[in-house]
Amino acid sequence: MLKVKIHTTGCRTNQAESEALARDLQQRGFRVVQDGVADIYVINACTVTAKAERHARNVVYRARSENPGAFVVLEGCLATRLKRFPQVDFFKKQGPDLVVENADKEGLAGVLSRRFRLAETGHARPIVSNRRLLKVQEGCSRNCAYCIVPMVRGRSRSIGVQEVVEGVRAIEASGASEVVLTGTHLGMYGWDLRPRTDLAGLVRAILDSTEHILLRLSSVEPEETSMALLEVFAHHRVAPHLHLPLQSGSDRVLRDMNRPYTVQGFMDIVKKARQVAPDIAIGSDVIVGFPTERDEDFQATIATIQAINPMYLHVFRYSPRPGTPALRMGDPVPFGVKRQRSAELMRMSGAFREQYIEALVGRRVRTVFIREARDGLLEGLGDNYMHVLYRGRSRTIAEVMIQGRHRDYAMGVEM
Repeated sequence: MLKVKIHTTGCRTNQAESEALARDLQQRGFRVVQDGVADIYVINACTVTAKAERHARNVVYRARSENPGAFVVLEGCLATRLKRFPQVDFFKKQGPDLVVENADKEGLAGVLSRRFRLAETGHARPIVSNRRLLKVQEGCSRNCAYCIVPMVRGRSRSIGVQEVVEGVRAIEASGASEVVLTGTHLGMYGWDLRPRTDLAGLVRAILDSTEHILLRLSSVEPEETSMALLEVFAHHRVAPHLHLPLQSGSDRVLRDMNRPYTVQGFMDIVKKARQVAPDIAIGSDVIVGFPTERDEDFQATIATIQAINPMYLHVFRYSPRPGTPALRMGDPVPFGVKRQRSAELMRMSGAFREQYIEALVGRRVRTVFIREARDGLLEGLGDNYMHVLYRGRSRTIAEVMIQGRHRDYAMGVEM
């Protein structure tokens, strides 16, 4: 059997697509591996920042080094960007053998099967996972000034409610304990369907049609976080975890970014979320070094984050993206300033996480098993998105009493 290694960078949508590709490849007779030398390498790559692109390029080089005779595929948003905005010197060494745009992703397993003359096996060897990702939406119809995603993913398109429900039911039947609903712009789910629906309606339909599987939502934009959506977090099978991108704590910078909300509006959403689900964990994205970000804007971001008190932050340093409106603004914020601001926010994020874990000591957290860790410990993901190391026996869902902290992990014992 030919071995395939898949490396994924970027968002949960990319991760969901890679999981689907792995299942399709195994159906067709390939062996998907995580370790060791492979015959085929697939790099499903992000293009949101220059740093993400450099990382993907290095992964291609590592694949070439690991097996010089391997067949290397670059797919995803970076592949689409390179085809639409060619950059001749992007690969300074040998590049991939095949570049696959997002529009052609779903046919990649068939392309590889034909190229290597492998017939379908007629039966699937499912990848055993207690947590599964399910893509329910693709593309984005917004036009944030810094973002290349609408150009490489296209406009928002939703998968039909019944198809999604059947997908979740199949995941539940496979024995998985949790499914994560993902999308490029998840909050736009259902706006393009007829009859029109929304993400809250989809979640309710899934809850009505399933018995025990837990649901988790990936990132939802503030302007689409309606009261109806917040209310679904009160349901015991919806993980109390809301990832809400802020991007900047300055209203002026938000306007320049073409973000359709204000700082006060963002804070109101967080307040309402905590009223509906008092234990909800809030995470957020922040961009530092946007072309019009001044020192006072960054200080406003710090003040906003402190007021929100999130569990964690994802911090991105701005980098110009081809074809975006912000490209015309130049890149006036020095790299050293971006790095300093990024480091300060990352320190804040670490402090928030430590405080959050300490507040959990003596409390129970519902935890979905991920893998066996060292020293007889199990690793799981709490429904609050906290990674937990615990002693226990459950390989599905466990109620874990939190007893302390080890680095970024909560430590506990199964009850």
